[in-house]
Amino acid sequence: MTWDRVDWDARELRIKRSKTGADQIVPIDDTLAKIMQLWRGRDAYKIRRDLIVPTDAVSLANPGRTFARLCTAARIEPYGKPLHTLRKSCISDWARRHPPHVVQVWAGHRSLQTTLNYYTRISPADMDAGKGPAPHRRAQSSPKKTPKPLRLSS
Repeated sequence: MTWDRVDWDARELRIKRSKTGADQIVPIDDTLAKIMQLWRGRDAYKIRRDLIVPTDAVSLANPGRTFARLCTAARIEPYGKPLHTLRKSCISDWARRHPPHVVQVWAGHRSLQTTLNYYTRISPADMDAGKGPAPHRRAQSSPKKTPKPLRLSS
């Protein structure tokens, strides 16, 4: 992907969809914008300066293999389908914060049902959020003394 696919003013990334050839527009949040701006400012480009991720940084032929090498270097167990899992996690995060029809467009799905059926899951945190705050236990206090009734003198 090349830097000309980034619309900094609109904070959008335009991805050419392989199935239809149409553009898929994905928002760029604050965190991603900062990372991309730092990366763009680096002098890490040996082959092509127009690429967002230089070809010498990630194997475009097999990004899964690159991911597995990164996992090995980090001493963590690689898992299957890393890019799909990252996509699924991203769409699930979006689904927690944005309306479903918006997430559908960002994910590039033709059908809202695809987004809901395959890319959103209820997490234990979602279940806990529906329960509301945990009831607080009251500290037991010593029994209060009953005040003596007032006597009126006549």
